Amino acid sequence: RVKNAVYKAPISELMREAGYPFTPDGKRGFSADKNLVGGEAEERSSANDAAIDAGDQFWAQASILATSSDVDKDSGACEEGSTLIAFVDARHSAEDTDRKPHLSAGSEGAPAPSPCVIRLTVGQMLDIAGSARQQDVPADAASQPTSEAWRKQISRLPAILRVAAAEEQDELAPTLSLAAASGLSPRHRAVFLTSCMEEEYFWTYCAPFVSSFGEAFGLEDADHDRLAAGHWMLIATVGVASTYINYVHSRYPFAQFMSLDEDLEKLSQHEDPTEAENYRRKTYQALKLRQYVRLWQEEVFNSGVDFVVCLDSDMLVVKPFDYIFEVLAQKRVDVAFTYYDGKREVPWGTAEELSTTKGEGYVRLQGGMLLMRNAIEALHWFAIWTDLTKTMLHEVESGGPQSERWEALYKEFKGPSQAALAFLLTQGQLEQMKHQEVCCSSVRRVMLEALRPGEPDVEVRMWGLPARFLNDAESTEDGRLPTSVHVVHLKGHWWRAVLPEGLEHIVVPTRSYEWNREAFELWRRHFKKFPAGDVFLDT
Repeated sequence: RVKNAVYKAPISELMREAGYPFTPDGKRGFSADKNLVGGEAEERSSANDAAIDAGDQFWAQASILATSSDVDKDSGACEEGSTLIAFVDARHSAEDTDRKPHLSAGSEGAPAPSPCVIRLTVGQMLDIAGSARQQDVPADAASQPTSEAWRKQISRLPAILRVAAAEEQDELAPTLSLAAASGLSPRHRAVFLTSCMEEEYFWTYCAPFVSSFGEAFGLEDADHDRLAAGHWMLIATVGVASTYINYVHSRYPFAQFMSLDEDLEKLSQHEDPTEAENYRRKTYQALKLRQYVRLWQEEVFNSGVDFVVCLDSDMLVVKPFDYIFEVLAQKRVDVAFTYYDGKREVPWGTAEELSTTKGEGYVRLQGGMLLMRNAIEALHWFAIWTDLTKTMLHEVESGGPQSERWEALYKEFKGPSQAALAFLLTQGQLEQMKHQEVCCSSVRRVMLEALRPGEPDVEVRMWGLPARFLNDAESTEDGRLPTSVHVVHLKGHWWRAVLPEGLEHIVVPTRSYEWNREAFELWRRHFKKFPAGDVFLDT
């Protein structure tokens, strides 16, 4: 840690961990005439006054809990002026905490009575903070939904404590939505890597995707400075005319393109639509991963952005998710993936059926999106994952010595990239994929071979995000997108059959227009922004 990253960094970090209110980076100096005898007569800055007042109110409210039966106390009754307040993590026992308690001082000159220790969870601390700052809460706060009241409470916490508090209240306000609601100012830049191959696919999926991205992140009419400071897209294209690329780029300058026509010979030449789609699913997967590695190494690694997001282009961004990068930064995550957490309801089955694989009952991974730090460790992991995916495909196609094993894993996870991800995530211990809290919902440390001979192994921190937030590809009973959805994934054979014509009559066991109406109309609205694409597809 850099010593002077913040003013009095060790003390600042200690006070943040304890949750004690203070004004960061405020320096008053040590002046006896102001800070000791007679200091009350001196003027103090309004910022410091506010911080001291907030602290006094906080501890006053905390002391009220001395008579409450809802908190953990080391003894029965607590005398006035004898309260010790200790903050504990709700996920650990009180005995495990090593936090230093705050002592509520007795009256001046009186001996301090025996302390009565009260141990508070983060949630109880928030209740105290909410009471202590009641004047900041709108008059109608009591009538607001519980999630909104929680949002107001969490917004008062220092940023470093918000994620922990969010996890404690996950059922009430899921981590991602909570982080968004807490009002974090975006401070991390990301580049979004994707691939568009063949002109029909370009107009059907890629152009609407770019349009939805610009709309959600407010980049459609952004000036040069806003574009320079915000997120941007880098799109690999194969078999797409430069006139079409230039047209889309002129409308959406944040989208930059790199033509990789050396891959033209790898495009599908099949006349049968089913054969063509099966070929694309197998061949294009490894192809685009290789494209991502190249774009990352050549265009992104030294660009100064904080995060790299690799995602399929058959997606639509529903609303921005800048805040997730703050969450990843706080958790020091190198690689984030998406998985089914068993809380997404579908009209054709149960949430449990959706969230596990059919054969072995593994936690189901959702392919098509990875969020990674723009760092050598994450790039190293991505390169290994890409090679493993290609190896798996080659072994299955060539009947190699591991073909049966890889093919079974491929079928279990319904795709080579998801299978390779599960294998790398568990480092071959696939039984761990049967337990969500082991494989996915907690940060995992994955060890990779050293970058150079003689160097230590590389540690990569991986964490799963529920797909229902950032990579939702499922139907709903009423056809509306759940409010949790930030990115919708137009994934599967049904979407390939109904788009771009916009067919509404095709029904399969897990899909229909009625079950996907809002996603369908969102695609249609963005697709209609491109008359050039409409003309191309008509001809």
